[in-house]
Amino acid sequence: MPNLSGTWRVTSSAGPGTGSITDREESLTFVNENKESASGDKKGSNGQAWEIYATDWKLKGVVTDSGKVIRWDNNTTWYR
Repeated sequence: MPNLSGTWRVTSSAGPGTGSITDREESLTFVNENKESASGDKKGSNGQAWEIYATDWKLKGVVTDSGKVIRWDNNTTWYR
């Protein structure tokens, strides 16, 4: 899985914003457009996409496009 650390553009029903991810190998820390943070982790891959989980938010995300897009279960998308 590509390293996900850095700033992300966020699109959601509330409008655009900025989020970030800190990637520490197997653990992840997410900060959303509202400055709320969540811990999380990486799961499996099907070779084209990877699953990640924001545990504190109870959300699953799918990482695609070589680590440039995350589509979350709540219909929010993060891009970089």
